[in-house]
Order: sequence, then C-alpha cells, then structure tokens
Amino acid sequence: MRRRRALALLLAAGMLCSGCSTGAISSNYRAVEDLELIQTIGVDRAPEGVCLSAATGKAGEGEAPKRMTQSGVSMLAALGQLQDRTPSAELFYAQTSYLLLGEEAAAAGGLTPLLDFIARDPDMRLSAPLFIVRGGTAQQAVMETGDDKTDVTEALAALEKDITLDGTSHAYTCTDIARALAGSGCAVVGAVACVRTPESEGGKLALAPAGYAIFRDGDYVGSIEPETARGASMLLGAAGHGDLAVTDRDGATVMLTLDTCKTDFRPVWDGDGALARVDVTLKLRAGIVELRVPRRITAREYQDELNAALAALVTGWAEDVIAASQALSADFLGVGQALAIGGGRRWAAIRGDWPAVWQSVPVRVTVKADVGRTFDLRDGIDTSGGGT
Repeated sequence: MRRRRALALLLAAGMLCSGCSTGAISSNYRAVEDLELIQTIGVDRAPEGVCLSAATGKAGEGEAPKRMTQSGVSMLAALGQLQDRTPSAELFYAQTSYLLLGEEAAAAGGLTPLLDFIARDPDMRLSAPLFIVRGGTAQQAVMETGDDKTDVTEALAALEKDITLDGTSHAYTCTDIARALAGSGCAVVGAVACVRTPESEGGKLALAPAGYAIFRDGDYVGSIEPETARGASMLLGAAGHGDLAVTDRDGATVMLTLDTCKTDFRPVWDGDGALARVDVTLKLRAGIVELRVPRRITAREYQDELNAALAALVTGWAEDVIAASQALSADFLGVGQALAIGGGRRWAAIRGDWPAVWQSVPVRVTVKADVGRTFDLRDGIDTSGGGT
C-alpha cells in the first residue's frame, strides 16, 4: 500500500511538472541549434548499476541517426556519462518518443525506479510509451536496430501503428503504467523482441511484438505470450481492428476483420453476500473480408457457423489470459475495479483480500460474436456456369 501511494504521488507530481515549467520562459529552454534531440532511451542493468542507451532517430536529410550507450551507478550518473561523451551538443530528452526496459532489468525491480526518475526529472516525458524487451536487452535494441538512415525510433513507430491496428500488444505510456500500479498494484506493459530478418533481406535486427509483460507491486511476475495476446487486448479494451482467421465446418479458411469489441465484468454474489463467480462477457462484431472457397454467406446457417467459430477462438484466448492473471495473482485486467462499481458493502468486505479472492474465484467467459458482410460483399462469386 505504501508503494502504491508513493507511485500515486509521483504520478501527480510528474503530470504537473514533467517536461515544462509554468514560467513565461521555460526552465528547460535551449537553443535548437545547440541540442541533440534524443528520441529513444533504453535502460538495462550494468555492473555499475544502470546502462543507458540512446538514439536520435532520423535527424535530417543526409544525416545518419546517432546511437550512444554508457553506464553509471544511477540513471543520473549514466546520463552524465552520455553528455560527457557528446561535447559538441547538449542532449535533450523532453522530446523522447519511446522508452525501452530490458527484461533482466525489469526482473531485478527496475520498473519502479525508472518511473520514479521520469516523474521527477523535468526533462523527461511520462507520456512516452514504454516497452519491455523480452529475451534481450534495451541496449541491443537501441544500438543495433536500423541502419545509417533509420534507427530503433522508426522501428518502434512502425510497430506501434501495427499493434494499434491488430491488437497483438499495446503501447502503454509511463503515465498509464504508473496509474495502474497506483490504482490496483498491477500493470500490463507492452513487450517487444529483437529478431533477425532473413539473410536475403540483409540479416538486420528488427523488433517484433512479444505480447505483454505483467507487473505486480512493481515486480515483473510473468508475461502473456504473443499467441494469446490478442485476447488480453480484447479484455483490456485495446482490441484494434485486425484480421482473424476462422475455419468453417468444411475446413475452409475464412478471413474476418474485427469491427468492435466490448468487454463487461460482472460479479455474481451468493445469498450471504459472498462472491460466487465473475462473469466475463465479450461482444464482438466482425466482417468477412476473404473467402478461400465460395460460400453462400447470406445463408443464416452459415453465418451462425462463423459466429460460433469466432466465439470459440476468442473464448480460448480470453480463458487463457484470465487463467494466467489468476495464477500470477495479478489483476492487471482491472476486474476488481470493475466489481467495485456498484459493489458497495459486498466489495468493501473483500477488497483487502482481493488478490487471494481473485486467485480462487470461478470465472465464466461468454463470447457473443456477430459476423456480417463487409461493404457490398455478398455470396461467393458463382463459377458453376448456367447464368444468362
């Protein structure tokens, strides 16, 4: 509880003072020509304490992005080391677009100190998205991604657009993460992985979505794998509008595009006022975008078949994510906060024991899917002949 209060105070302070002052002339004003704008910062563990890596992004026409890395006993010391080795310009962090935290640093409790530093430092931005680098280091991502024209910043910008569309992860900002930790003690953070492109494409380092990293009381306790991450996004209200592949009863693949997804958490109380069950309902609307085999999709029977196939797919994802949340005793889905609305005395009675209650309470998942036609697509094109 003390840690949550501290995070809440830091969040409030950061919102008021991060990045600018209230004076007529900002306290962090610098002449643009004297600045080196840092676009991405990576944080890892180091024998000394902290390893910081930084990249400028695509600076200008014909100018290659700059990458740098240094270590120090603290964040501030490492920043000082970076500046000492860049004497020709002042490093400027108020325009930082992305933050990366290595998985080893996250496992060693590095998230809370990082949020603490960003909230306190007037030149840092709480509004910047933060990603965990799973299976690798932030240093590798910052120093090796890209080429002499682009760097990790452009890679993260492209990845953010992709995951916003398809729901395979989500770009949560430092503010989002700090607010979640302060509110429920649990937070979900988008994750990326360093991968190599095929040798035919140069064998370069690239970034790929890697599901979600889960934190409880600031500690890194587990993850949601990419295979079920879309279920987490749906439960978290970040489903996007990506493509979904389902199979009809004849084994033919039908491609759908998700239109909308609404999630509802409702408690079921027994006669004594105890929590008997949590009902989770997801309502999906999707459209058919591709038929691999011609079908009469206007037939009610076929639409019902696709509805059932989509519901089964999403039910499996949702059940896996909820099972992981309960096994980790980490309510990163915000179920407790949803139950608190209208829960009154019944919620007050279990609030203090909610982590233990959440671990054992039965959960029933219901998915209601409605697959319709997309734009003017009707039945599959008839190739049987016999037309007039």
